[in-house]
Amino acid sequence: MGLTERIELREVSLNDVTYLYELLKERDASITITQKNLPSLKEHKNFVGNQLRSINGNRKNIEKAGLDPYDGWYIITSDATDLGSIWIEKDASVGVQVQKKFHNIGMGIIAFEKLRKIHKKENYFAYIGLNNDESIKFCEGLGFTLKEKRQDRYIYVKSPDRNGES
Repeated sequence: MGLTERIELREVSLNDVTYLYELLKERDASITITQKNLPSLKEHKNFVGNQLRSINGNRKNIEKAGLDPYDGWYIITSDATDLGSIWIEKDASVGVQVQKKFHNIGMGIIAFEKLRKIHKKENYFAYIGLNNDESIKFCEGLGFTLKEKRQDRYIYVKSPDRNGES
């Protein structure tokens, strides 16, 4: 069985708060757009709960906080090991974070392809910090193209391929 077949997406639950918090700690705040300071575990638990409610249709707490609601959020797993997470927001922007020890072996690519099968969209977007060269390379490798450069971010888009797949 190849890597693609072994990678699965499991819906995030409140049981994943600690894992997601540890994953969040791995982020480089100097290249992220939204989260410059690490929240407390309690704040993160509240965020996860509000996003899970938004996925289930109750978006008021997330929107009230000035955040974008998620349409889906998943733990990337293989052989019962958690490897990272992937999410899609209501505007079809996608975020992926793979644990550093699993970088550069294709996990994010496989997870994105699996996410596309669950959340079929006309276009997918990625908002990337101006200094986040690793994410830029990752998105371009997936076929995303630069749509717009803003003061604080690049906006990439993945449109349908010639064969009709996005």
